[in-house]
Amino acid sequence: MTKSDLKLRNDSQAGESPLDSEEIAQESFNGESHILQLIFARAPLAKILNEICYALNCQIGNIVSVVTLSGKDRFCAAETAENAAIFGLFGFFSTDVSDESGMLFATLDLYSSVSRTPTPGELQWIARAVTLAAIAFTRRAKTGAENSIVTCSDGPKPEFAPLQPAAVN
Repeated sequence: MTKSDLKLRNDSQAGESPLDSEEIAQESFNGESHILQLIFARAPLAKILNEICYALNCQIGNIVSVVTLSGKDRFCAAETAENAAIFGLFGFFSTDVSDESGMLFATLDLYSSVSRTPTPGELQWIARAVTLAAIAFTRRAKTGAENSIVTCSDGPKPEFAPLQPAAVN
C-alpha cells in the first residue's frame, strides 16, 4: 500500500474505503525500524518520543501528536489542549502509555485539523506507536538511563503564538 492509496482512502467521497483494515494493518508503521534502532542504541528518550510522534503524524496525516509525561505534566496537557483549540485543532484521540503491569509512563494525545474519529487502521498505527513508546520507557527504566527530558514544569512553558503576517513593503 502506498501513501497515494491512503490519500485515496481518506478522500473517498462514497464513504467506502477501498482498503480494509487487514490490508492497512499489514503495512508496517512508518519509521518503525528506525525508532527501534534508536531505542536499542539508547538514544535520549526525548528524541525517541519525538520520532514516534513525527512518524505517527506522517502516517495518519493532518494530525499533531503530543506525549505528556505522567504526574507532574498534567497541567501542561490541559494547556496544550487549550492551545490546540485556539488554533482550530480538535481532540482526535488520547491513550495512556504504560507497561504490561499497568505502570503509567505518559499519555499520547492526538489533535486533528478536522473533527473526526480514527479509522480501524489508524487505531492500529496508534497502538503500535504506543507500544514503541512503552518499549522506550521500559528500556530506559531497566537500564537506569537518565536521559534528560524537558517538560513543561521543568522550564519555561511552551507558548503557541499565532503566525505573524509578513511586513508589506
